Amino acid sequence: MHQGSVWYFVTFRLADSLPKEIVEQLEQERTKWLEKHKNNRDNLTREELKEYYRLFSERVEEWLAAGYGSCILRDERVANILAETLLHFNSVKYDLDDWVIMPNHVHLLVKPKEGYSLSEVMHSIKSFSAHKINELLNKKGDVWLHESYDHIVRNEDAFYAIKKYIRENPVKARIELPEVCCSWKNKLRSREDSDTIFRSREASDTIFRSREASDTFRSWEASDTFRSREASATIRREDLVTLFDYSKDENPFDEQTTLKLIEAIENIKILDPACGSGAFPMGVLHKLVLALHKLDPDNKIWKKKILERVPPEIKEETEKSFENKSVDYIRKLGLIENCIYGVDIQEIAIQISKLRFFISLLVEQNIDDTKPNRDIRALPNLETKFVAANTLIGLNRPSQMALTSGEIETLEKELFKVREEIFYTNSRKEKYELQKKEKQLREKLKTALKQNGFPNDIAEKITSWDPFDQNTHSDWFDPEWMFGIKVTES
Repeated sequence: MHQGSVWYFVTFRLADSLPKEIVEQLEQERTKWLEKHKNNRDNLTREELKEYYRLFSERVEEWLAAGYGSCILRDERVANILAETLLHFNSVKYDLDDWVIMPNHVHLLVKPKEGYSLSEVMHSIKSFSAHKINELLNKKGDVWLHESYDHIVRNEDAFYAIKKYIRENPVKARIELPEVCCSWKNKLRSREDSDTIFRSREASDTIFRSREASDTFRSWEASDTFRSREASATIRREDLVTLFDYSKDENPFDEQTTLKLIEAIENIKILDPACGSGAFPMGVLHKLVLALHKLDPDNKIWKKKILERVPPEIKEETEKSFENKSVDYIRKLGLIENCIYGVDIQEIAIQISKLRFFISLLVEQNIDDTKPNRDIRALPNLETKFVAANTLIGLNRPSQMALTSGEIETLEKELFKVREEIFYTNSRKEKYELQKKEKQLREKLKTALKQNGFPNDIAEKITSWDPFDQNTHSDWFDPEWMFGIKVTES
């Protein structure tokens, strides 16, 4: 059941926007998931909602961005038909806020009028526009996929986060859309539909039904994280909000505080225990890059800190590789290597997360046709940054016993040093040799663990975990063993 008088974020797409087998698989998974949760999607818990959107919305968005199918919405004539349809029913059957028409799908914020359900609204938009589009293209058959993806906008923070998401969609996809495709540019849209009407208290009271926190990584959340790490009353929250604000370029801090904040960023550890396609870790990466851009515009401090952390064996090679790289490439590489981690029980989710971070680094590389491989550096190995594991099950350690004691501590340090070298190496042969060395160290560690009182099954479980096996997931999770992070440190 869809509720009335609330705002919905809706995504609908062309009938051929995804391969048939993917659509069928997704629908089967969604049906089973809803059956398991009593088919009551409007009354899911917050955690259940997170899982639902991770499994069925974020995955679809990744596939859509790949530009599968005919993409007839690239044709400005077709896009214009849809824009006119959206505005034709606006203020009659629904109130419409922002919307964007992408090549094979559409995002919109819509609130059905009293007496109209969301399904009726979407039927009107799809059937009216499909008839006109088929007429224009002299075709027959389905234009739109019957299924739409929607969810209720539950608070004001989420409302404006979704508006931002809609407006950034073309930028993230690196697509220049004609004005007719974007509500904030569309000349057909009347002045009465401008954003200002949605900022009144009356509209807010009607729109938002709860005070649940938004799931986005908002500036004030980031600012509170850094205030708590610094534990300093001298750092004002307003200045930290400014630091994470895309619309402001200034650094609001003095030199001493700036250095403290850069150090805080270097030491921060952010782990997403159910990262899905990597949306949250990627949001964190962008926010931290923004902060470093303001705190260290020339990137001298951050670059120096990265090189200090690089293993001596590959420091010279790494320093050379930075010579023709953009400042944001160096910022991102350091953040990914030292600060951001992701876990998910699904192997495919981890692969997608890693791909997302690979692309984020790839777009920052500068091309030089005079150099070998056009001076494109091999991307880092992220197997020890994003892992497939069950974060609901911890490692059952012996009572009052840590991993670090004597020989165990030495072996563990050697092991993580090898894994750090693997992160940076750009040679397939060298990576293979390091992986062999990593495996040998795990075998030595297994013996040491057993000798120091760890039960055989626990020692076996710890040392048999292979981060480079991409086709399985661990049925347990431990941040110290998998990432080298002690909980007390972060």
